[in-house]
Amino acid sequence: MNETEFLYNYLPEDLSVAIKKTDGHIKDNLFEIRLRRSRAVVLCLLGKSFYLEPSGEITQDKNENVIKISDEDFDETFMRLCGHSLYSALDSLKRGYITLSNGSRVGVCMTAVLENDNVTSVRDASSLNIRIPRELKGCSDLLCDYLFTNGLKSVLIASRVSGGKTTLLRDIARNLSERMYKVTVVDERNEIGAKKGKIITADLGDNTDVLTFYPKEVGTETAVRTLSPDVIILDEAANDAEAKAISYAFSCGVKFILSVHASNTNELKNKKIVSRLLSTNEFSYVVLIDCGFEYKIYDVTDGEINENYRSTVDNSIVCNERRISYKNCS
Repeated sequence: MNETEFLYNYLPEDLSVAIKKTDGHIKDNLFEIRLRRSRAVVLCLLGKSFYLEPSGEITQDKNENVIKISDEDFDETFMRLCGHSLYSALDSLKRGYITLSNGSRVGVCMTAVLENDNVTSVRDASSLNIRIPRELKGCSDLLCDYLFTNGLKSVLIASRVSGGKTTLLRDIARNLSERMYKVTVVDERNEIGAKKGKIITADLGDNTDVLTFYPKEVGTETAVRTLSPDVIILDEAANDAEAKAISYAFSCGVKFILSVHASNTNELKNKKIVSRLLSTNEFSYVVLIDCGFEYKIYDVTDGEINENYRSTVDNSIVCNERRISYKNCS
């Protein structure tokens, strides 16, 4: 069962049937299913949004045939995604999401219930954004060969939202594990390991340990104290508490592969968390995933993004960047 097929049990039947009818390349590239109460269903793929018709055709022209989701179907889908228990999902719903057992994250728009400016509860779901995780084995092979040929280094990975960071982190974990490094993944939202019950369903390698649902700063400190990792992998580092825990781990000799949101070097330079992390002088590279899912690699050994960095790659000089495409993956 692939990632899209996993979702059929959660979706209304007419929507599942229509998605099944779409061309294979549409299913393979689908990364979001967006459901809005009493509105047309929207599919997101290849950086664009489309309506879906019952025939399985996709279009950017709204017409009377496009599939809409009724109030009743929306509520039933929402309850299925919550495991028919709003109470058990409340903590994550207050933070705006649900994580499914395969690592799919569902963004949820609701009305916040506030007490002293704190969100104490939520009600009235109006939108669901079902993000589909992809396991692309081999998508990090060329990158890892380049970054880690001369040993393990700390790397910061950046991309726009839904730009492929988590997919890449998952495969880097597998790759480093196969190179017999001790890898720990701190998986706060269960998006990397996709743990189901007691089983890590994603292939992260035999030499990888996963701390699931741990806050990143707590998981980082726990890993250092109990698991003796060579490298810790984190998704979406964002705040000072996490940066402090990362600095502590650096002082213990641990390397990091972690991700942040940024579409270009200007955004990276303007992010406080990036400046703080690079100021440790522990990172060797920034890998920027561009809109074409290609990697641009920048040297940051001096604590700053060096846009004049040169590298000899495949017997050619590439100014400023090393470009490797996901399309090279088998």
